[in-house]
Amino acid sequence: MDFYPILLTLMFAGSADFSTPYGYQCNLMVYEPGGYSFSDYLKFGMPLQIVCGVFTVAIVFTLDYWWVYAVVLFFVSVVIVGGYFFFGG
Repeated sequence: MDFYPILLTLMFAGSADFSTPYGYQCNLMVYEPGGYSFSDYLKFGMPLQIVCGVFTVAIVFTLDYWWVYAVVLFFVSVVIVGGYFFFGG
């Protein structure tokens, strides 16, 4: 049995706690001075956590096609950087 997909999923899950102020040190440091409430973290962190979960599952199930991610990432970065220079951002 290959444990790499399981370890990769655990690694992403351990670092993707955006829905509470207690999930990471930086969240807790800005919680009180920024005037945030617990519902703010749920409102903005839960969708981000769901997106990270979906991408993690997609990556784990398609590990054999890693080159597709590299090509897509390259073209997306070219479009973003090209658009920045072309439109004078």
